[in-house]
Amino acid sequence: MAPAEYEDLLRKRSRVQDAVQRHAASADAFITLAASGAAPLGLRHTGSRTFQVYGSWLGLPAFTLPILEEMGLPVGVQLLGTAGGDAGLCGIAGWLLSEAAG
Repeated sequence: MAPAEYEDLLRKRSRVQDAVQRHAASADAFITLAASGAAPLGLRHTGSRTFQVYGSWLGLPAFTLPILEEMGLPVGVQLLGTAGGDAGLCGIAGWLLSEAAG
């Protein structure tokens, strides 16, 4: 990758980070699936990491909570916070886990 391409990617990431901050003003967290479905049977592969890439790319705190189920296998819900919002997101994750437990 050429230095100019890398710098362009950094600018794009910065724009998306700014958009996340703007939207975060009206939300406590962002929620999505952690994967496109349940993990496959067996231990060879844990499943898709498609949705988890974005939190890492943006440098956001994230929790994956196995509170859903598909075909008897857990499906994770992913919570994303804002940069520096780790403690608040931890509280939200704890609340969601307690609500899911009933």
